[in-house]
Amino acid sequence: MYRRELSPNELKSVRLKYDKYIENARGGFLTKNQKLRLLKLKHGEEGTTEADFWYRLKQSAKGAIADLQMIFDIADDEQIKEIFHKIPLSKVKKKEIITDADLVSIDRLIASVLVSDWKNKNKDDLWKAILVDYIMESCLNYIITTGILMTQSHMRLIEEMRDLVKAIVGVAIQVPKDRRDGVII
Repeated sequence: MYRRELSPNELKSVRLKYDKYIENARGGFLTKNQKLRLLKLKHGEEGTTEADFWYRLKQSAKGAIADLQMIFDIADDEQIKEIFHKIPLSKVKKKEIITDADLVSIDRLIASVLVSDWKNKNKDDLWKAILVDYIMESCLNYIITTGILMTQSHMRLIEEMRDLVKAIVGVAIQVPKDRRDGVII
């Protein structure tokens, strides 16, 4: 299966969210046709199977992540801040009010990746637990190395957070292999 199971209401909500973006979007790594096909607003071209479509999409996404990494390795802090800033999904007029639903940002991206799918809990949550461990470890290391923390009590809190995340991930990793469904650790 390539797509998550979305109810008609969920699909409608996603379509509304990205409607203006698709109409006005320039750039991004997906073509307009790929965006429309993702939203089930367009069928695949003849001879292009669903597997081929998703294979190309995954390869493009991997390339986009590598491109983003290259930008972060080269750009100065101001440019990186602009990339991480919340971005409107469509062009905005001067006095137009923008809601959070009209914005995309790195925090919303992370939240959408880490959303738990209760239907496939054992399958989905293992790689997500490992990702959370990696993100948390990186963030905690950043806090420690920048010297933001000034007291021993702050350092104890950091260590308690590390222990908590490691314990949660340790339990998740102990899910029997036959229930992991190909999750790579």
